[in-house]
Amino acid sequence: MKTIKLSYTSKDKKNRVIILQEKVTNEFKPASTAVLGKVGSSTAEIQSPVQESLGVLDGGRLYSGMADISSIRWQESGFEYAVIGNAPMDELVLFIESIASGPAKILSGEEEASDKPQIEVPVDLEVEENEQKSVDAGHSPWKLDPVYVAQVFVSLKVSPEGIVGEYPVNYEDLKVIKNDGINAIVEVTGDTVPVRRVYLKRLIRQDSTGIWTVIGYDPVWQ
Repeated sequence: MKTIKLSYTSKDKKNRVIILQEKVTNEFKPASTAVLGKVGSSTAEIQSPVQESLGVLDGGRLYSGMADISSIRWQESGFEYAVIGNAPMDELVLFIESIASGPAKILSGEEEASDKPQIEVPVDLEVEENEQKSVDAGHSPWKLDPVYVAQVFVSLKVSPEGIVGEYPVNYEDLKVIKNDGINAIVEVTGDTVPVRRVYLKRLIRQDSTGIWTVIGYDPVWQ
């Protein structure tokens, strides 16, 4: 796989951490459900638990979906790195800072979003609580993906009468620019869309099982 793999096991055999390194072959694209942080000046993808195996993690598919496995992935100086394991996040950060050129900033998920939408979207918490119960029962899993939720929201702005067939806004035209685990901002590209940014929040449950709700947006002013 042309990937360097370093494996560490704690003395009590309870924790295992793996460091992966390979040459950069593609532009860095974080998983849509990941929390975003920083390693030095580079964007870092933080998954806890690991839900998508992208980039250097592609060879570690066996970790996807395991509740106690976390990962942090980033690119630096022509290489892509990932630190993955069942150790606490602060211990994973120590491994990162032993190989990275700058400090790691891993958001706690409790930081308030400093960005405010230009237009707020009214939210019915009772409806959202019922939606959360529906997702817990295995329905509409797309509500766990902030990009998918933003795609539906913007598509309904384009086609308010309803969506028939393909979405008028492509999933690939949306990019997460902020995600601290509770608050997220998705940027929309394209010349024909009426929305530039979508603001989302986990209102009912603030972990990886919590649904995302649109709380506001920035329109494209003509």
